[in-house]
Amino acid sequence: MPEIPKSDKIFDWLSKGNFISSNAVDQDLRHYYAIIEENFSALYQLYEQVGYSLEEGNNYYHFGKKDELQNSQSVEKKIEKAHKWIDMMAFFTTYDPSFTRGYRFSPSDVLRQINVNVELKEQLDQLSGRTSKKDGNYRDILDSVLKNLRDEGFIDLENERTQTYKVLDAWHYLEQMVMAVNISEEETDSGEARTSSSSH
Repeated sequence: MPEIPKSDKIFDWLSKGNFISSNAVDQDLRHYYAIIEENFSALYQLYEQVGYSLEEGNNYYHFGKKDELQNSQSVEKKIEKAHKWIDMMAFFTTYDPSFTRGYRFSPSDVLRQINVNVELKEQLDQLSGRTSKKDGNYRDILDSVLKNLRDEGFIDLENERTQTYKVLDAWHYLEQMVMAVNISEEETDSGEARTSSSSH
């Protein structure tokens, strides 16, 4: 198998649970995306040898682990992480329902909304339990949330001077996850309704 450039750097990034999006602000990550796109089959085989599954989304890539479902601790961690992501996504869609891939915002915009939106403030209070900041300082809590999303490859700082962030293509992964949860809940509710009606 011919050597693929940056395959080790790509592995280092993805193996931490991060995402690589086509619209990343970081030039290196955009380059990694292009490399994966051109060499997907070869990289899939390469990473499969060490227990990782290279997954392709809607203009983004991430890793799945082959033995994940057999490891209950790994599943628990994944569920905990999913809850965190869902809560963060709910917060930002409460801030603006049009918050999705390509959206741009600044922390000061969000903080202004927090001051006038009780629901948004309550959601951020709940998020403070999922971040390292728990002192009620909304700017610190928000910064911690943004750092988490940025580290994992869902958003990136597009303009340092204006503190403008850009939502990356990997946000679609969260949207798909929330949709799957909603469908599952609807199926459960309809199943309970059928059971209830058949018992009468």
